[in-house]
Amino acid sequence: MDSFELLTDELVKEALENDKGKEAELLSWEIKDFTEKGDNLLSRVTSVEVKYEIYNRKCEVSYVAKLNPLRTPSSFTEAMEILYAKETVVLSSVVDGMNKCLSKVSLSNIKTPKLYSKSIIKGREAFLTEDLRKQGFKMMDRSLGADLNHAIIVMEELGRFHASSLVFEDSLYPKTIPESFDYFE
Repeated sequence: MDSFELLTDELVKEALENDKGKEAELLSWEIKDFTEKGDNLLSRVTSVEVKYEIYNRKCEVSYVAKLNPLRTPSSFTEAMEILYAKETVVLSSVVDGMNKCLSKVSLSNIKTPKLYSKSIIKGREAFLTEDLRKQGFKMMDRSLGADLNHAIIVMEELGRFHASSLVFEDSLYPKTIPESFDYFE
């Protein structure tokens, strides 16, 4: 089985509905790779180009798909399956809580993609997110490293992520983030 087979009509329809609303009708979708071999060591990342109709208008949207690479089972496989589930909780519930805390003090949201659909069925993990390339984000060549300006941007955003996670966790008291959400055992 190829990891692209983890992308299903149901997963794409769910992403489209969560992004564009129940009125959006899926017409077709296709995989459009934008990464090179070795870009993603732990997952298979690709994009899904979707054609849909809404209010009698034909439209297109792109999503990024993160897929289980379906490697030969090993002790590492189970850890990866747990990481997929945890990542979907962070991208939805945890980041949502952090963003609500930031909004209360008039600060912008954390720069993460929105999670639109997921499958965390053991051995068939896959999820679709917002395609941040549409906002000007680019996949950098890891072998070149980041220049100073990009490194500063990343460190500032990591600082905001960490600080807002602490504020969010305070709002959950007496529980912690791991105690409040699944997959954090």
